[in-house]
Amino acid sequence: DYGVLDLDAGVRFDLPSRAPAGRALLDTALVAADFAACVNAKLDPNVSIAGCGDVEAGGLAAQGVNLADERPITTPWLAIGARGALFVPVFAEVGLVFEGGVVSPLLRPRLVDDATGQLFFEPALFGWDLGVGARIQIR
Repeated sequence: DYGVLDLDAGVRFDLPSRAPAGRALLDTALVAADFAACVNAKLDPNVSIAGCGDVEAGGLAAQGVNLADERPITTPWLAIGARGALFVPVFAEVGLVFEGGVVSPLLRPRLVDDATGQLFFEPALFGWDLGVGARIQIR
């Protein structure tokens, strides 16, 4: 924390998901390190906002189920994004955090069936998220 500027780091882990892919199924999971630079501003003595630019780097793991060649693969993941947050105190050092963000992959891996050439998965150009959480401030 550098006053108005924060440098943050974290880990992104998207829970494994399974989606239909024609006659087969596709299992995917994402793990990435997240680095952000955030600018903070106080709206009043207790309420503050933050705006961040971030970079994610990691790997996207996938495996087909019911395919002729069911080998697992891991492909690099690199994305940039922006997010914002509103911090509202409830009492003392406990408050609520309302946040939202958008991310765009710089590397868009295409998961294709080698035998048929059918495209099973490609990340969207933009992804977004909204969240509400608790914040405990230790002084």
